[in-house]
Amino acid sequence: SPTLAELAAIAAVHRSTLVRSFRRVHACSPGEYRRRWRLENACRWLATSDVPLAEVAARAGFVDQSHLTRALQRSLGVTPAAYRRATRG
Repeated sequence: SPTLAELAAIAAVHRSTLVRSFRRVHACSPGEYRRRWRLENACRWLATSDVPLAEVAARAGFVDQSHLTRALQRSLGVTPAAYRRATRG
C-alpha cells in the first residue's frame, strides 16, 4: 500500500496538508483509519467464516495472531475466539 508521502505526492500537496484534510473529513488520522479498517475486516471474517485465527490476522493485515488479539482486546475487550463465538450465537 502506498505511503503517506506517496499519497501526498499524488495529490500534489504537502504531507501535513493531506493529514489535516483527512482528519477533517474522517475525524481521525490516516493511521487510526487504517487500524479501524483492519479490525472491521477481521471482525467480518471472524463472524462469517471458519478460517483459522492466524489466517484471519494475516488477511486483515496484522503481523500475526497475537497482534490481532491485542488490537481486538484493546478495542472491544474480547479475544478473537470469544468474538467469533459471540457473533455465531
